[in-house]
Parts: sequence; structure tokens; C-alpha cells
Amino acid sequence: MNNQEWFNESLLSTPTENFVEVEGAKIHYSTWGDSKNPGLFFIHGFSANAHWWDFIAPAFTEDYCVVAIDLSGSGDSDHRETYSQEIYANEIKAVCDDMCWESADFIAHSMGGSISLNATSIYPEIFKSLYLLDSIVILPPDKVRNYSSNRSMIRADFIYEDEASLFFYDINPQAKIHVLGIPKIECIDFNDFIRQADQKTLLSFFESVSLVIKKLNIE
Repeated sequence: MNNQEWFNESLLSTPTENFVEVEGAKIHYSTWGDSKNPGLFFIHGFSANAHWWDFIAPAFTEDYCVVAIDLSGSGDSDHRETYSQEIYANEIKAVCDDMCWESADFIAHSMGGSISLNATSIYPEIFKSLYLLDSIVILPPDKVRNYSSNRSMIRADFIYEDEASLFFYDINPQAKIHVLGIPKIECIDFNDFIRQADQKTLLSFFESVSLVIKKLNIE
């Protein structure tokens, strides 16, 4: 099976479409898999939407019930006159409540990473773990001191020798927050990885993420 065949097969797994009202706006989210399974929550980035995860979410349904949200102003969710990090956090929490989830594992891409990080400070109880893909992370002062003066204090690049390695930021003690690394790629770009990776690498990546989530939850 080549990349295109694998991609098309993934898209055959159509999600259930759902809506929940949050502060006067209808928020859309998609679900895949058995609702009795543990929750895995995907959050898109800037100018994106829930459908960016359509070909990825089915890879996790054996072990998880998967959710992908359209944040307000994106996809099939309503637009607002004003937006804020707090509103986005409330939307994430509302979807969890609508799913009857007390907590879930989260994977967030790009701007969704900063939104998710902020949400951990408002609703730390819903985050079993948070995985950031191609997101800017502002390091706490004590972490910045660990780097030499010629490195960025806002965005640092890391080289990982093994697949699905993790760099751990202890920002919120109640939530396990990680930046997922792709081997031999310095500035982590999830979109480039997805475009360039072959089927075997993609499946290995998704399996690795799933195994890491299980390991973290057991610990």
C-alpha cells in the first residue's frame, strides 16, 4: 500500500459530527471510535480546522475515542466578535464535558499548542498529558538558564536521535507537557513530516505516540 492508498483508506473512516454551545457560539467537533475508550483530543492550529486530523485520527481508534475540535472562528464552528485564550479554553472544556470526559490526552498543533498550554492553567484537571507539535513554547526563566546565550529564549530547536523522543517541560505540575521530536529534524515541522514520511514511518510514529501516552498514564 502506497502513501496515497493509505491516506485514502484513512479517510474512509468518517467521524461523527457534534456541536456544543459555548458562550453563545456553536462549537463543532468530530469524534472517531468507541466512546467507552479513553479520550484523545486533537487541537488544530491557526487557519486550520478539525478536518486536518481526518487522516490521522483513525490510527488511534483501536485504543482511544478521538475528538478533533473546530475552535470558534474555524471550520464549522460559529464566529465571534471577539476571541480570547480564555474563550478557547472554555470551548475545550465544554467539549470534554459534552463527551463526559473528566480528563483526556491532548495533541495540539502550532497555535493550538499555545492555546492548550494556557488551558492547562485554567482547567489543569482535564489534561492527563499534552503533546505539542510545531508549537512555540516560552520557557520559564529557570529553564532558559540551562541554555547558552546564543540560543533563542523564545523558541529552541532540538535534535532527537530516536523516534518519538520527548522533551519535557515541567510548566504545569498537574499536566504532563511534551514537545514531540522527529529524528534528525531540528526545527520540528509536523506538516513537512506528514508530507514526506512514508507509510511505515507514519504508522511507526502513531504507534510510538500511542505507546508513550499509555506509558505516561500508567506512571
